[in-house]
Amino acid sequence: FEKHGLSTRQTSIRGEDPAKMISDYALQSDADVVVAGAHSVSKIKELAFGSTTVSLLEKCPRAMFLHH
Repeated sequence: FEKHGLSTRQTSIRGEDPAKMISDYALQSDADVVVAGAHSVSKIKELAFGSTTVSLLEKCPRAMFLHH
């Protein structure tokens, strides 16, 4: 992204609800877009552990760029 004149900031976040924490951070830091990795998980794993990507898509108040 920086190669194309866009400023970036990489941040690691840990906690009970990562999607909420990422969404809150995006608002606090006045981010224009949230870039995140996305991967497929089985429905059983998603039911057991949840899916940060799905929750992020539902909760994030900013534009998102997902990379698979």
